[in-house]
Amino acid sequence: MAYYTDQERDTIRAATFGAVGLVSAAEPGHFDVVTEHLAASRALASAPESLRGVLRVDRIPMTASTDRAVVLASLTESARILAARSAEDLDAFRDVIAHACGAAAGAVDGVSDRERGALTEVHAAVGIV
Repeated sequence: MAYYTDQERDTIRAATFGAVGLVSAAEPGHFDVVTEHLAASRALASAPESLRGVLRVDRIPMTASTDRAVVLASLTESARILAARSAEDLDAFRDVIAHACGAAAGAVDGVSDRERGALTEVHAAVGIV
């Protein structure tokens, strides 16, 4: 298992939760956010143990930026961090991001065009082609 500094863990966590928030915010609906975040949480819970350890938060609430540019930059930085430490963790991160954001997007009334656009941006930021 790769070692990550506290700052790297914070970056990866913020990127992960920020990505879910970005996709969720793409389609308005105050009550839908809860359903979308629960769907994403199930996907995050299925991450491999090495990545779950990085994503685990000791305190609540865990705040993540809702600024699109900040989230996308943190996703790119997270992919860089993971690539430098462990190709296996990078692959797991990409899978988790894809599944969590996809689950959030599809949780209420299918995936809208705006959610699809947000998914495309998130995928590009972490190197999913």
